[in-house]
Amino acid sequence: MQRRPTIHDVAAVAGVSKSLVSLVLQGSPRVSEERRKVVLAAVEELSYRPNRLARQLVTNRTHTVGAVVADLHNPFFHDVLDGLHSEAEKRGYRVLIGTGGLSSTEEAAVGELLLELRVEGLVLLAHDLAPRSTARLAAAAPCVVVARRASRGVAADVVVNDDLAGMRLAVGHLVGLGHREIAHVAAATAAGRARAAAFRQAVTDIDPSLEATMLPGGMTEETGYGGASVALARRPRPTALLMANDIAAIGAYNAVDDAGLRIPLDVSVVGYDNTAIAATRHISLTTVDQPRREMGRLAFQSLWERVEDGRTRARHRVVVPSLVVRSSTAPPGEPRRRAR
Repeated sequence: MQRRPTIHDVAAVAGVSKSLVSLVLQGSPRVSEERRKVVLAAVEELSYRPNRLARQLVTNRTHTVGAVVADLHNPFFHDVLDGLHSEAEKRGYRVLIGTGGLSSTEEAAVGELLLELRVEGLVLLAHDLAPRSTARLAAAAPCVVVARRASRGVAADVVVNDDLAGMRLAVGHLVGLGHREIAHVAAATAAGRARAAAFRQAVTDIDPSLEATMLPGGMTEETGYGGASVALARRPRPTALLMANDIAAIGAYNAVDDAGLRIPLDVSVVGYDNTAIAATRHISLTTVDQPRREMGRLAFQSLWERVEDGRTRARHRVVVPSLVVRSSTAPPGEPRRRAR
């Protein structure tokens, strides 16, 4: 087996000291451009890769953060991770990602694994962990919870969307169009329960006389289809469906189609998240926009303040949603360019 080149080999080929090679690899500005080129040429010639483990043992730092993601199939998470990674990269950090596959047990296991890999902070993204598991992770490393609120007594930072404001926008939009029969197809996840509570409050705030119903569903295409199908079979049939997220709204589109109905002529549909799929021409989904990349950026900023600045008190950040109106909503019975 061929021996891996070491930093000593790089120094020998470049004709410089080991300490100078180390400075170049760290991006130190104290090295002249001429010497930097010589060292980098030697690195390329030898295909040298720094021993990160050895560096970690010396410095007791990894400059990595871990992200526990509920479901990698949901494009909402991609956008949050994009913002997280972009901000981390600017500050010389790397992000390790693990998915819980919509299982709270697996999410806890992934969090523990990331801690074993010596990440310096954890991002729990829309997780469904039990409070005890969240508290255990937060006690082991700086932790920020994204897209849901932390349980009472858990010393974690929070970056969350204002779901009440989001639901007020969605319900207000539908009421403004003239809808009186509105069904919210909810989800049993922590984020779904928060949105369901926000929906109830939004109806109370805007018009308690609305024929507003709430039905079980979920945040997947399949569960969205199931919940929407039940809603459409009700009499009187709701004229608008407010789904737990954009993915569930795609399931609602299929349910509307299978019921022989049309969007938005017979039924208006509203999603939540404003993921890329909502903007596609044949979907054109009206949806509540969460500033997803901003949430990821704020999540890393929170970890940075904990790790690098030494902040100890938990910080709660709330981002403001907006409503993006597309062609999946219209006044009841009013034809418009179809969304599919």
